[in-house]
Amino acid sequence: MESPSNQATASAAEYGKVFVVGCPRSGTTWLHDIFKTHPDAVTSLESAILDCLVAPWWETTRAALGASEKDGKRLRSQMFTISEGLLVRNRAPWYPEWRKTLVDFFHSRAVFLAYHAGIRRPRNIWNRQRLPLLTYPRLVELIAEAEAEAVVDGGHEEKVAWIARRIFDDYFRARGGGPDQVFVEKTPSHLFHARFLLRHFPEARIVEVVRDGRDVCVSMDAYKRWMPQERKYQIWMWSHYVIEGSKLVEDPRFEGRVMRLRFEDLKRNREAEMARLLEFSGLDASPESVRRIIEATDIRRKKSAGEGKHYRKGRVGDHQRRMSPEDLDLFRRMAGRELERLGYDRNGA
Repeated sequence: MESPSNQATASAAEYGKVFVVGCPRSGTTWLHDIFKTHPDAVTSLESAILDCLVAPWWETTRAALGASEKDGKRLRSQMFTISEGLLVRNRAPWYPEWRKTLVDFFHSRAVFLAYHAGIRRPRNIWNRQRLPLLTYPRLVELIAEAEAEAVVDGGHEEKVAWIARRIFDDYFRARGGGPDQVFVEKTPSHLFHARFLLRHFPEARIVEVVRDGRDVCVSMDAYKRWMPQERKYQIWMWSHYVIEGSKLVEDPRFEGRVMRLRFEDLKRNREAEMARLLEFSGLDASPESVRRIIEATDIRRKKSAGEGKHYRKGRVGDHQRRMSPEDLDLFRRMAGRELERLGYDRNGA
């Protein structure tokens, strides 16, 4: 009889997995819609589940930059620890090892405490995003199962990978997925966990969407709900996403498993680029399928599209009329090299 670990690995390899990543406001939602329209794709939208299981993307970035982990919030941390001690009862022996994962599921320490205080439906957008893929009780159940069954013996990362397999399998099968279909998960920040995914899921592929960072900044300006509004931070965010993507594309260990798709190329040469995307993902890329998807995902058909909406105009070169000369100069100085590496004109208006 196979061990639980081997069973999980075998089940995970029965179907393909595609992870759509890239800097927010670069067109990742458009790609999700393309996949969602395909009959052989089972899609999940922005669970950010690996930001919970592994580490939040900004912490991953800080570590890559060699930044200090000290955040100057010691008093709040002490208050959280005291509250946690009062509210989180009957802790399992494995709790210390998985404490950060449990807290990060909610994205907010306050919401984590509210949940354990008996408020079962705390209002937290990040928690709601994860729910289609995973509930908090299910996360606790999977951790306990991984620990109790000793399904892995390769350390914490192997346990995380085993749990991730179970999460993807549960979601895929609950939505009727079969061996001829492909699981597509779109979370921009999973770019920073792409190596983890490629190492532990041999069947996984990564699609990174890139877009002219100046147009990304303009799109961030218009969508104030989640996006940073300080220009320097917008540029920093875009540049670190594309730098991470470049490292991934250039890593010979993952040759043939990473696709970098330019937003502008998909806009200008839709049929050819969409066919290339679907073929790379292991999906039917026949001319009939491509034409049907193009018609269904035309942004002009979106009733909720427009300025300030999640679906905006998707214009190429919108920064030419929306960014000041000072902002354009700041972008050149901060991220001009990355623009050039992606094939954009760093000095162009």
